[in-house]
Amino acid sequence: MLKRNSVTLLIGLLFVMIIAYFPYKWLFMKPNDNGLVKIAIVTKTSDPNMEFWQALIDGAKVAAKESGALLEIIGPRSDRDAQDQMNVIHSIIQYGPLPQAILLSPVDSERMVETEKAIRQKGIPLITFNSPISGDMSSGIIATDHVEAGRNATQSVLSLSPEATRIVIVNSNQISSVYLDRMRGIQNAGVLNSDLLKFETVYTDGPAENLKLRLTSQRDIDALIALNESAMLGAVKVVKELGLTGKVPIIGFDSSPDSIRMLEAGDIQMLIVQKPYQIGYLSVRNAMRLIHGEEIEWNIHIGSEMITAQNMYSAENQKLLFPFAER
Repeated sequence: MLKRNSVTLLIGLLFVMIIAYFPYKWLFMKPNDNGLVKIAIVTKTSDPNMEFWQALIDGAKVAAKESGALLEIIGPRSDRDAQDQMNVIHSIIQYGPLPQAILLSPVDSERMVETEKAIRQKGIPLITFNSPISGDMSSGIIATDHVEAGRNATQSVLSLSPEATRIVIVNSNQISSVYLDRMRGIQNAGVLNSDLLKFETVYTDGPAENLKLRLTSQRDIDALIALNESAMLGAVKVVKELGLTGKVPIIGFDSSPDSIRMLEAGDIQMLIVQKPYQIGYLSVRNAMRLIHGEEIEWNIHIGSEMITAQNMYSAENQKLLFPFAER
């Protein structure tokens, strides 16, 4: 009798240890709810104040509702925290329940390679969106054509300042493949349009002192192209401080309440705006096609729009600038 009680006690202790070791979700969460297909969406950030990602998630939710899918939306707190994002994914594939597809926007394209391999080893269909993984072996990529967007930025500078010969590219992130693609497009368009056009890159972080030093040391800058919102905010601040607003055109990327206000005020002259809602929608729709055994186009490019103070009030551009207006 004592031996039997000891065995029972040992089994009980082992069960408690298992619960303590493995996440509650892995033990008790059902693989799906009401028979719905489960898709995990891993964004670059879970920050609810990032309107780009919220618009993208909106599009994904609409597609999920139409397709009968259950979304699990997760991501790191910061869009620069590659390690946190990798930890999130490894938690999914290690503890489960495994989703039937993963949609991923990598923070760092190079560091995500091994994680991509781990996903494929589990047999989970993977679609990357917004930006690819280095040497991408995923089932598909759905993203803005960032090289084309970069070319459009250079064309915009030349339309505003036909005699421009020197453009400064302002960047605050040296690892993002998105910004590297934009830079490549900017420079390629310069080579195609003018032998005289020269580019240099200034990296900013925080108060943009590097840019201020560059603008004050030589007054030969014809335009600034800011690759992201933080770079754009820094560029506008420095240009204002130096009394160069309107004299040195600023082209920015993506929309936010701040960038829209700056466009209206004339602090920036053009925004190159993505279509995140469309990216989210198409990502889920194509994931569903993969799950059902259908083939999908491997590289789906989504266009971008060039928005100025003159055309920002058109119906189509209002939808891009204010994606939550009809909520």
